[in-house]
Amino acid sequence: MKKNAGEIICGQVEGIRVVPVTIEIDISPGLFHFKIVGLAGKSVDEAKERINSAVKNTGFKAPKHCNRKTIVSLAPADIPKKGAYFDAAIALNYLIASKQINPPKSKILILGELSFDGRLKSTNHCLIIALHAESLGVNRIVLPEDCEKTLLNLIKIPIFFCKNITEAIEHLENENISKEVIADNSEVPKEKTAAKKNYIYDTIAGNSDAKRALAIGLCGGHHISFCGTPGTGKTLLAQSAAELLPKLNPRDAIDSYTLHLLKNIIVKNPFIPPFRNPHHSSTTNSLLGGGNSFLPGEICLAHKGILFLDEFLEFKKEAIESLRQSLESKKIVVSRSAYSITCPCDTILIATHNPCPCGYSGSSIHSCSCTAHGIEQYLRKLSGPIIDRIDLHVFLEKVDYAELSNKIPRESVTIATKGESKSGDKADSKDRCTSEGEKLSKIIEKTRIIQKERQKKLNSHLTHAEVSRLINTVDPETKRYLNECARKLNLSARAYHSVIKVAQTITDIASANNKGEEESVIQKNTVQEALYFRSRYKN
Repeated sequence: MKKNAGEIICGQVEGIRVVPVTIEIDISPGLFHFKIVGLAGKSVDEAKERINSAVKNTGFKAPKHCNRKTIVSLAPADIPKKGAYFDAAIALNYLIASKQINPPKSKILILGELSFDGRLKSTNHCLIIALHAESLGVNRIVLPEDCEKTLLNLIKIPIFFCKNITEAIEHLENENISKEVIADNSEVPKEKTAAKKNYIYDTIAGNSDAKRALAIGLCGGHHISFCGTPGTGKTLLAQSAAELLPKLNPRDAIDSYTLHLLKNIIVKNPFIPPFRNPHHSSTTNSLLGGGNSFLPGEICLAHKGILFLDEFLEFKKEAIESLRQSLESKKIVVSRSAYSITCPCDTILIATHNPCPCGYSGSSIHSCSCTAHGIEQYLRKLSGPIIDRIDLHVFLEKVDYAELSNKIPRESVTIATKGESKSGDKADSKDRCTSEGEKLSKIIEKTRIIQKERQKKLNSHLTHAEVSRLINTVDPETKRYLNECARKLNLSARAYHSVIKVAQTITDIASANNKGEEESVIQKNTVQEALYFRSRYKN
């Protein structure tokens, strides 16, 4: 038996991670027989027909013409193998095992489906595996020439693109061949820097509390709930959120793009945080993911972005409750009889809903036509555990018509903390922004930098132990005030910690507004604001 020692390997996608697949070829005397073992799926098993034709039409001796018994083993054997991208690696390993070509000198990842004439064709999984190739310990990557090159410029491993199996063999036999084509930045979509960006946020009138909550939530990664009468701007606020977030870093962009590739979703710019807005008729599986072969759900597709659930209480109760663990742990474990996949879902939930079926409960300008029982049944979908996991609650009222008609862009603005005067502070000319959206976007970016420099994560990701240490930095008077309010509001331990996290985010926003001159220590006024948004839920 000829063992290639993993010199030419392939890979298998398991959720968002990639596991290496080594290929062993055993050629022995006997009548012709070509068998692929190692939990090979239908598309992998059919590779033997494509390989026979491709090898023959390339000018080599195909397995059918050698009259020998050929066994192909794909290891590890306990992981199901699916996809036609195994073709090229199996074919080249066969040619090495049959001594028709020389083995390569280094460990190479080769991906691609074979045509009958030997051409290499790409699949979605080719790009996914290539993007995660650094975890496979390979020295080089060989991909089909038609493979999508988005984000490949971020990979440090040399990448070679080949039209057919002949070019791949030439590269294997002569490692110095000048066929290297590294994807450059031109392959990644870029925004036009010259054009001025128009923010949805700039068109929103009134709703000062909701805007403030949105800023806090985006700065610290906190979940937000907008409740209010119809037409008060809940949906518009949520839609403005995604464009305010800073661009993703390379690692997050690769993870987000991988999740979209698994679902065959085209992403124009993978560095833009995703914004997912599933319809309220969506099933639990569509939100969480799953299926016979794992596909990510909406909460995973919103990784490092926004999951916007409009008309939250119109979702099925079981779908809403299924979000509990994922909203807190930032990951989801999908277990089925055939697999168990752990997938990241670090997203900011923005939920919007009406206060009652007719939408006018609590309104000062329109009478509610719902019965007490009807309102109770409607709000019952929003259970205590879900409310507990949402850090910021805002009730929106109708915006005055004068504010709607007078909404015009201002020359420059500053985002001040609640209760802080905007006058008296002269901003540097280089920090002046032409719109509220632009200013808020910069504040969000600065606040996130402050958090990551201090603790390598956003405030919403702080663990129980980290929050406990944070409480110890609070002065005694503020701590007494916090504990007294928590008792009056009957906050759970989770909600209590949530208030601390939100208060720290508010403190960080103030620090960002003052260019880091203030110490990021929680004060009484930041605790008051955090408690204000925690107590704004109306049931």
